[in-house]
Amino acid sequence: QTHVLDSEDFSGLTPIAQELQESFCLEKGELFKVAYFSHGSSNSGRLLFVFHHLLVDGVSWRILVSDAER
Repeated sequence: QTHVLDSEDFSGLTPIAQELQESFCLEKGELFKVAYFSHGSSNSGRLLFVFHHLLVDGVSWRILVSDAER
């Protein structure tokens, strides 16, 4: 699913992230979701990764973020 946000205004990100997080269905095996946010044709888009807490704990999350930044 693609969401369109103004390139300078990220306030729309929080409700979408919360909606994704609340929509997990463990009975279906959903443990993570990804959303793409378009910022128009002249700007880079953004990916939002949302993981169920059963999949990634706080310590592992910091390691994953560090690896992704590199």
